[in-house]
Amino acid sequence: MFFYSPDLSSLRAARPNMPTAGTLKEDGSDLGPALAALGEQQRERISQYLGAIVPGVVEVGPTDPSADYIAARISFATDGDTEPHVFRAESMSEGTIRAIGLLTALFQHDARDGWIPLIAVEEPELALHPLAAGALYDALTEASEHVQVLATTQSAELFDRKEADLSAIRVVAAEHGVTVIGEVDPVSRSIVADGLATTAELLRSDQLRPVVKPPAQPDEQPEDEE
Repeated sequence: MFFYSPDLSSLRAARPNMPTAGTLKEDGSDLGPALAALGEQQRERISQYLGAIVPGVVEVGPTDPSADYIAARISFATDGDTEPHVFRAESMSEGTIRAIGLLTALFQHDARDGWIPLIAVEEPELALHPLAAGALYDALTEASEHVQVLATTQSAELFDRKEADLSAIRVVAAEHGVTVIGEVDPVSRSIVADGLATTAELLRSDQLRPVVKPPAQPDEQPEDEE
């Protein structure tokens, strides 16, 4: 299982181009080699998602795959450009490089082939514009078809869509000084189903509640046998 907490400098650093490389490390290291190891279809999917998150991006990939050290790079084009501009990892914004790291983690070979059974990431929307949350939600959902994905977030924008699957959401709340994690409670489900509010609106107003189960009772002790 991989629990990702990417470090910005690790995401941007060029790494040795080794035949055994290809898995993105939990701190974001080996982003370039991981991109180089992707198949054309997976790299194109990452490019499409990043283009939706960062308008103008047309391609994501590694720098020269034959070099001794490789890093991430993007091709960026605006209206009127005859040729796209190429940016290396060290020249990208924090939101862009973090998005590339997240997408690479979700679509890397070891996750798609079952070698990584679970990918966990905290605050996947970090440093991204709120309008990018929809594309981010779609990427997390698509990746969950081949690897279990666990994401923790306080972003209401991530769930600001009608098709948000309540069965995939676990709510965290403080109940009488105790942290409770549970499924969305029936009242919240009913409000969303009736169209009275969206999941995001409930979260913003602190009305999204978990199912709180009563504490388990200790087993009765059998009477002493004579």
